[in-house]
Amino acid sequence: MGSSSMNIQIDLGSEMAPVSTLLAIKAFREIQLGETLVIKNCNPETIQMILRFFPESSYELLAEPTMRSVNPLMYQVMIRKTGDL
Repeated sequence: MGSSSMNIQIDLGSEMAPVSTLLAIKAFREIQLGETLVIKNCNPETIQMILRFFPESSYELLAEPTMRSVNPLMYQVMIRKTGDL
């Protein structure tokens, strides 16, 4: 009776900040409790903007924003859904 959590990934590398924020919010709303959203290739400001839309009780930050070795200006972050928006 074990439940496995899924990882959903979105790549925001080619999107402008407002579009990136909307895509991340939409993806977060669509995942189930316990699932993880991996947001790839966004800048630090976009990550902060995205997290401002999520109540602190709705997520757990699993991995702090980390730089990607391919492009040091782009980051990725992992967020587990713990509650609804």
